[in-house]
Amino acid sequence: MRLLQGLTQRHGRAYPRGSVIFSEGEPGGEFFVILSGAVEIAKEGTGPDGRTEHRVLATLRPGAFFGEMGTFTGEPRSATTIAIEDTAVLYFDERTAAQLLRANPQFGLDIIRVLCQRIRSLNERLLDAESRARAPVAAPAPVAVGPAADGVAGQTEETGLLPYDDKIFWAKIVECPVSHHPFSALNVRSQHLRAGPEESDFYRRYTGINPLHYVVLVCPFCYYASYPDDFASVAAEEAQQILADSQANRERDRRYDFRGERDLEHAARSFALALRAYQRRSVRGSRLAQLYHHLAWIERDRDNRQREQEYLRKALESYRQAVDNERDLSPANELRIVFLVGELHLRLGLESEAMRWFGRATQHEHYKKQPQIMRLVEHRREVARDLAQKKAAARAE
Repeated sequence: MRLLQGLTQRHGRAYPRGSVIFSEGEPGGEFFVILSGAVEIAKEGTGPDGRTEHRVLATLRPGAFFGEMGTFTGEPRSATTIAIEDTAVLYFDERTAAQLLRANPQFGLDIIRVLCQRIRSLNERLLDAESRARAPVAAPAPVAVGPAADGVAGQTEETGLLPYDDKIFWAKIVECPVSHHPFSALNVRSQHLRAGPEESDFYRRYTGINPLHYVVLVCPFCYYASYPDDFASVAAEEAQQILADSQANRERDRRYDFRGERDLEHAARSFALALRAYQRRSVRGSRLAQLYHHLAWIERDRDNRQREQEYLRKALESYRQAVDNERDLSPANELRIVFLVGELHLRLGLESEAMRWFGRATQHEHYKKQPQIMRLVEHRREVARDLAQKKAAARAE
């Protein structure tokens, strides 16, 4: 990855959350290596009700690559790839990929190894499907997650979607690792997003539909909630604890149906469910910080300053833990988090600490490689300095 990090100037590209990197059926031409963020590989199809659905094939994190089939075979893209977080990638066409492989043979071996793993996984799935096709068909049993609440959850027929506009949304099928039942969830089509200016802590208001409202997946059976990229990575003991909470979650949130279009209140409840689930899981400080930060954005949308400040304080604490303890952060992510620690100090009225962290950002090895962060640091450090001087003058009077 260190070699690849040095190629960002010539081969780097950034995609904001919700961007379609390429769509199924498009001509292939480039393959991509993820430096930061996450992407989702999805296949478009038709669901039982005739509506368009996207089935998630994989979620990829930093270090993974995708799009190589179209690059080297010239065939159309076999799936759609969507950035589910703000994502930075390197991109290579066939010519520049060949140069990269000559310069770094180990990277070529890594590609071969991953392709072999994919072929082995595909073979195993084909064998499993063949075995299940030969087995006697049994009627599915309902999930044992407690009594249903007014028909909202606890019944196998509740896997469907509420009515929605498929010109604005697309649906994907997800299997819950806690209840072990599939369900459908809505996502906003990127061409219908109407984004406003981005604030200094990367919060962005939208005209109309806000994609943040649909970020959290919520199982309608057990009310387990999570971000998509780590929705499936639940340990057995974590699943048991989450399942033990399902009845209380159902009683608290049974009037909300998260399978359809979500308003601000639905979004707030989905994040609250995710917070309770993450508190039962072993998660990285940076992931918990992101959740608290998103909760603060939701409260900002609701004009609840007190709750926003509470969540910003929790986000700040978790971001600081991430900087101190997570040694595998990419340089770009580490710099972003260092800036956010300064920014959240400033938003909480702690100007001196904000200036200290902004100063730390300027000393980071990737500072001059991130012009957006450079501009933010310079501007917000000046704001912090002005506020500190005004407070000092007010105390002196």
